[in-house]
Amino acid sequence: FNTPTLLCPTSVFRKGVSYVATSSSSCHSIAITSEGIPYGWGRNEAGQLGLGSENPAPCVFSPVKLDGGWGLNKIVSASTGKSHSVLVDETGAVYAAGMNKNGQCGVNSCTESCMSFRKCFIVGGGEDEGEKKSKKQKGEEESDAPKIVQVSCGENFSLLLDAQGYIYTAGSAEFGQLGNGSTGEHFITANKIAFEDSTKFVQRRLFVWRPYDQDKIERVSSADTEKPPLVDSYKIRIGSISCGKNHAMAVEAPFKKGSTGGAARVFSWGGGNYGTLGHKIQGDEYLPRLIESLQGPMFESNQPVSACAGSSCGIVLSERGHCFYWGRFRSAGEATMRPAVIEALANNGHEVKSLSAGAGMVMFGTANGNTISWGQGPHGELGYGKGGKKSSAKPQFLGGIDKCLTMQIACGYGHALMLIRDEDDEDKSASKDLPKVEKNDLQVYDAMMSGATTPGKSKKKKK
Repeated sequence: FNTPTLLCPTSVFRKGVSYVATSSSSCHSIAITSEGIPYGWGRNEAGQLGLGSENPAPCVFSPVKLDGGWGLNKIVSASTGKSHSVLVDETGAVYAAGMNKNGQCGVNSCTESCMSFRKCFIVGGGEDEGEKKSKKQKGEEESDAPKIVQVSCGENFSLLLDAQGYIYTAGSAEFGQLGNGSTGEHFITANKIAFEDSTKFVQRRLFVWRPYDQDKIERVSSADTEKPPLVDSYKIRIGSISCGKNHAMAVEAPFKKGSTGGAARVFSWGGGNYGTLGHKIQGDEYLPRLIESLQGPMFESNQPVSACAGSSCGIVLSERGHCFYWGRFRSAGEATMRPAVIEALANNGHEVKSLSAGAGMVMFGTANGNTISWGQGPHGELGYGKGGKKSSAKPQFLGGIDKCLTMQIACGYGHALMLIRDEDDEDKSASKDLPKVEKNDLQVYDAMMSGATTPGKSKKKKK
């Protein structure tokens, strides 16, 4: 689809959707209904939709209900990697399915794939002493298990955030994306290297910084530079997380108005090619490192509030709706090595409310109902309509949804999802003319694929 299209508004999502999930590495997607029921569609060659078959359909063309150990509990958050998916239910329990060669499902084993959703294994965390004391006074049961509230997936790793603001990582360690200070690189044969991947979610509480030497900054490798821990490292609480292909970002929970804490800090770690981490150099980081360019008086009155990572870029949204960008989201052009405000949005008075970055594009939703995108969109993911351009070096408005308020955006690999508000008559009027596709319409694709069978085998053409 080259034009924003309503997906199964009556045949599947009649009661509305509260959350959508995909990522820059993903060719599959998940939507959570207003009732907390998850649906998935897209690629499924590694069982990433958790449908339970040992010989999974390589692709699912229409949304199907996902089931797992959460039973009747509502699903509240979800994320997708290249070939795995992670769901969080209302109790804070976490479930994963799909490719698990690097332990990215966090189920305490490195079985090649989890064909059904399995409960994740989380180390560390739990309620602090204050919460335990409060529950004891109320006669409630104490818990040593952390309550997870947010999840984000990279290509082969996963990141969790609990209700207390602590982060947990599992999966591939190749680029330092676990944030534990090491890749664990080692030889398993004379000519084969492996890394110390994590098969379970482990809490990470060490945050570092590096004093900048402006004269040497372009010549110093980040991996060889001393980076001392922040003095309050173990007191830091995170409010937002996001994963790119091989890197991760975290934004500190905002300080209360009038506090002396300064601006909320932003951290990044993992693969640092193309300036992906915002530290002015190309170099991997093995621990969450403070992005010092996002500090200072300007940010004390306009604090960072949420993180957004694309395949090889990072964006931070501030409380006034300004976006600060670094890295590279298109295959062509130079990389931005340090955070810079996106002037095309800020200078035109756009207050950004939702945003996402995909494999080669970015998309933003504003407070006044505009949805804007640019980058590379060979599959129509820029949303410029039939006959529209497949790439744009400058921001452009998406046609057809200019009257709709975009509540959430999720950019995937070759596709984009937008969740638009549908609360009153004005909202319904704004979306009534949008093209629609229902489940029956999508069955034609299933019919086209019938008879083609196992992933990797092509269907023979009939004479």
